[in-house]
Amino acid sequence: MEILEEVNLLNEKDKLYSEYSLGMKQKLGIAQALMEKTDVIILDEPFNGIEEESVTKIKKILKLLKKEGKLIFISSHINEDLDIDLLNITELTVHELQEKIKNKELTITEINEAYVKQIKEKEPEVQAFITD
Repeated sequence: MEILEEVNLLNEKDKLYSEYSLGMKQKLGIAQALMEKTDVIILDEPFNGIEEESVTKIKKILKLLKKEGKLIFISSHINEDLDIDLLNITELTVHELQEKIKNKELTITEINEAYVKQIKEKEPEVQAFITD
């Protein structure tokens, strides 16, 4: 129940999924992804339909998970959804990325190295915050 509270869904826990709004369904999907306890979290357009208060809370959770060593990928076409402390994959779709990891065509280390390279090339002002 703690994760539902963190994504602002605790008060809606007794509703049927079919009664959920788009934003509520998005929050439920994020809660499910966070409950999996994996080292890699991949989110595609995660903040679509979610109110700002919940977006802020979820970003804080994701940043904490990143500090714990989790690798966070966010795919979004909305710049406000992206945060330099998280990861935006633009060259692969989330499905392609999942398939490459599943098929062992791409390792977490390779993904991390590509991310660091991408940030260094596109955002030179943040190089001081990146550790190789």
